[in-house]
Order: sequence, then C-alpha cells, then structure tokens
Amino acid sequence: MPKKIQVSFSDKQVELIHTLKGELGDSESEVVRAIVTSWFIDQGLIKTVVNDKILKNIQNHKDN
Repeated sequence: MPKKIQVSFSDKQVELIHTLKGELGDSESEVVRAIVTSWFIDQGLIKTVVNDKILKNIQNHKDN
C-alpha cells in the first residue's frame, strides 16, 4: 500500500524537479520517486536488500 511522506525542498531543488518533469516522470511525485530510486541503486542499497533476502531464503531452506 503506498504511503505518502511529506518532504520540503528549497526553491532551487523545486526548480530542478520542475526541469526534470517530462524526463523522469510526468508529475513532481514521479520525478522525486525516480530520483530516490536512482539514489538507492547508486548506493547499492537495493542490491544489498535483495542479496540479504536471498541469503535468508537459502539459510531457511538449509534449516528445514
């Protein structure tokens, strides 16, 4: 279920978000979501979470 999270941006950040509309999404929300997802990927956080889940599943299968 989607959850709304309120954030604040400076005027310059809002200007950048508006500049990216049409490139990363059609709305401010879509642009911010794309930026956050891209940052997660760049930081390796998504890969880490997926790898952790895979390792837990492997360990659970070994224990059963």
